[in-house]
Amino acid sequence: MMRSRKTLGIQPIGYDGAVASERWWGAASILLVLLTVLVFIPGLSDEFTWDDNGLIRTNENIQRPERYGEALTSHFWNVSSDAAQANETYNHLYRPLVTAAYIVQYRLFGLHAAGYRAVSLALHALCCLLAFFWLRRRIPPGDEVHRLLAIGLGAALFAFHPSRAEAVSWISGSTELWMCALVLLGALAFDSNRNWLAGLLLAAALFAKESAIVAAPLLLADRFLLQERRERSASIALTAPVVLALLVRIWIVDVELPSAETSGAVPRVLSSLGLYAQQIFAPWNPTAFPGMRVYDCDGGESLQAAWWLGGTLVAGALLALGIAAFRRPAWRPVLADALWVVVPLLPVANLIDLGSRNLTADRFLYLPMLGVASLLARGLLWMFAKRSSLGKTAATVVFMLVLGFAFVTSLHARVFASSASLWEYEVKRNPDNPFALHAVGTARTRAGLLGSGFDYLERAQILATRSCVRDDQLRASKDVAWALALRTSQDDRSALLALQTTYRRAARDAVFEYSGPPGWSIALTPQEARDLLSEDLQFALPRATLEARLGHIDAAAQILRDQAVRSDSLHPLSQGLRLRLVAAQGRVEDSLSELGQYPAVADAGSLTVVLSTLRETLSRTNLAADAQARLAQYALGFGQAPPDADNLPSDARTVLDALRAYETGAPVDLASLELEGAKHSELSAFIQLAKARAEVQRFDDELRGLQR
Repeated sequence: MMRSRKTLGIQPIGYDGAVASERWWGAASILLVLLTVLVFIPGLSDEFTWDDNGLIRTNENIQRPERYGEALTSHFWNVSSDAAQANETYNHLYRPLVTAAYIVQYRLFGLHAAGYRAVSLALHALCCLLAFFWLRRRIPPGDEVHRLLAIGLGAALFAFHPSRAEAVSWISGSTELWMCALVLLGALAFDSNRNWLAGLLLAAALFAKESAIVAAPLLLADRFLLQERRERSASIALTAPVVLALLVRIWIVDVELPSAETSGAVPRVLSSLGLYAQQIFAPWNPTAFPGMRVYDCDGGESLQAAWWLGGTLVAGALLALGIAAFRRPAWRPVLADALWVVVPLLPVANLIDLGSRNLTADRFLYLPMLGVASLLARGLLWMFAKRSSLGKTAATVVFMLVLGFAFVTSLHARVFASSASLWEYEVKRNPDNPFALHAVGTARTRAGLLGSGFDYLERAQILATRSCVRDDQLRASKDVAWALALRTSQDDRSALLALQTTYRRAARDAVFEYSGPPGWSIALTPQEARDLLSEDLQFALPRATLEARLGHIDAAAQILRDQAVRSDSLHPLSQGLRLRLVAAQGRVEDSLSELGQYPAVADAGSLTVVLSTLRETLSRTNLAADAQARLAQYALGFGQAPPDADNLPSDARTVLDALRAYETGAPVDLASLELEGAKHSELSAFIQLAKARAEVQRFDDELRGLQR
């Protein structure tokens, strides 16, 4: 007589058990999304960071409908400002899906960065949810509670690993999010035998980021290693749309890699893999510049032994795993997971040296962490199967580790809240990071912290002179020259003339040389000379500033007009100088009118107050138009005091002197200004502006003291 399942001690799950199980899975997925949002909320600021400014804030190609066609049919870094990358490789990236996303987001949010950041967080939450489902399909059956715990911890690792912050909390990192979401959707479709749909999704992922090219081979490897299936029709359906997308991409934007070097590939690739392993397993002190490349004038590039030794171990482990999988099919699922870690890293493992300043980046781990999550879940489930106590201990350790990762990630998300917070963090983490020094120095200089900003730029130049990296040396020299043009006293005419000679010789003789301290001399190649002459912020702006400060108003205006023709637009700082030059030509009213049409002008509010105060003061002088123009030049810090200033009433002279001091960065006589303010209520806004500038200068002095 047959015995029942109950007599044998086997309790069938049944319908009610299955429903309860699905509820637990559903609750776990909701909890994962909620915790993900909670961890990354600190990064939801309303400021753009680093490349966000060039790609979105100042990029008219995504802001003006008549330029949408150009934006979608040209390389990713074809932006309307001079923010394009110096590395030529970036001019061969084609990511129209991300560009289209920026266009839509600009229509929705304008220049409110918080909206873009919220979209990135929503995309990450979607990727985490898809990763959870992907792991559930991928990990073999077992005890349902143990399986839920293992997969949940794997998905949590994917969601909260510190490498996520760069992709999620930095708007420009959203390329990884779009690519990963589409790859995961394609993987789920392929697992459901919707092969053509999977192919189309992977083709779309290729238009989000080039690394998606590895997704189709990974899915085919999965089908063989996990299911031992080889289906030609499925392979064709999966790869045909990807190949077509690749051909379209090559037709629109070529894939030429200019100046690419393959020499030294083996140690460079091994070092990259070692660094990625370090970023995965020891991410406690994350940085935007892992593996900063160090050069010296004698021995070239220096790669740390720990990096390439780590990479050698990774390569050896993968080889051993491949041999084990060949001999024992039980190891094939582990090999499949490992391939998801290593293969997506191959496009960014520096097989070809493209001249990047750091070997790796945290955001490049976004897709590979799927493989790490799968390895973790599979390993935990194996431990539970071996011995329940072993699995519980391991799960507890992993839970604490993931909790620590979440804490680090939440803190690091704050770092990407603004360019200032990012670069200040990077300088503190590595005081010898020339790129971070450059960024902090230029940011402080733009913010009016001319003293401390110059100190950072000068330090970056000192580091550049110790290396043979010509790009660093040239950039550092341009930075220092730009800062000197802004901070040199109006009374130091000899220094102003020396800087004027520096820029004129660069344009005439292709030699970038400055005779004063700190001093440099760089003979420019024809390409370097062309690039320098085309730069708005680092050439046209300081050159025009110097001409204006020396009293050559028409020459300065011509420089900016020529730059506007070359670049089709001017940097916000250059626009501010152009409007000052318009006012200095006696057209203060025209300048104010134009200022209302260009809200993106740097410090538009401050400039409005300055010009309004100048207009009101000049109107009380009753002088002829040409005399008022000379006084406007003087008040805006251009040239020397004209004879007309000596005959002015004391109140007008006090205000004009205060305006000049404010515009040249000199101390403003607030006591005298406030006496005049008691007589003229319209001065109150400028007095508040001058007080704010005084606080900035005081803060600048304090910063310099701390730096020293």
